[in-house]
Amino acid sequence: MFNRQTPTPPVEENKIRAFIYRKLAECEWGFEKLLDKIRVNFSGNDMSQCRDILNEFVEDGSQSDHRYALSYVRQCRDTRGYGPIKVKAKLMEHKIASHVIDEVLYANHDIWTLRAKEARVKKFNTLPDNAKEKAKQSRFLQQRGFSFSQINQSFNNDIDDNADITPPEDEE
Repeated sequence: MFNRQTPTPPVEENKIRAFIYRKLAECEWGFEKLLDKIRVNFSGNDMSQCRDILNEFVEDGSQSDHRYALSYVRQCRDTRGYGPIKVKAKLMEHKIASHVIDEVLYANHDIWTLRAKEARVKKFNTLPDNAKEKAKQSRFLQQRGFSFSQINQSFNNDIDDNADITPPEDEE
């Protein structure tokens, strides 16, 4: 008469470990995002046990929020054209610690101004002719997550497009 869902029985630790290995083999994952995946796939298990298993992966270096943040920043900065403000907000949504975010975002601060200029030139091609056009381009960069100082500097012609600004390398 009543269609009750029976709770899923707990899964062996080895299956959870295998799941984590598979996920980490696909790409980098933040701790909380990976824990959410475990929560969805193994709902019948004790979450403190799952957290303990995941902590073992952190201890042996298989999972790292710092490495995940580095990867995410590179992806957002280099392929999507996002600025540091937007990237920071997205990483906070992924529940990455703020000290990790700040360390990764501002390791090479100069690259953000160059990326702001690249995004502006890619979209608009030229410097603005009047205040209305400059405001339009500024709004575009602001929506992309660039700071006001980065936006203002992106309008300077003295930014060397060929400057050798190398993004920080993975430290782990």
